[in-house]
Amino acid sequence: MRAPSTPASRDAPAEAGRTVRRAVADLREGLSARSLWGHLGWQDIRARYRRSVLGPFWIAISQAVIAVGLGLLYGVLFHTYIPTFIPYLLTGLITWNLIQGCLTEGMETFIANEG
Repeated sequence: MRAPSTPASRDAPAEAGRTVRRAVADLREGLSARSLWGHLGWQDIRARYRRSVLGPFWIAISQAVIAVGLGLLYGVLFHTYIPTFIPYLLTGLITWNLIQGCLTEGMETFIANEG
């Protein structure tokens, strides 16, 4: 024998469907605002490196120095062809730093806006 369904249990799937539709609509709206992403990103870089001489190029310069240093060191240690090894190393470093930066700054966003 089946228990009679209550109005709350009948509305739960409908409510979940509305929530999913709202989430998908919110994602579409966010993806369509690419110009806003660029503007907010540029403002963040300008604010972060306001008093720096090298400015936003500091990130690229430091990554290049790290990649060349590690590429030369590991290339010699592992007896690999350095011009082939450095692009692989740089690709891995860029990918890792992207993941690390997204996680770190994402957590800092929640901490800064907890109020």
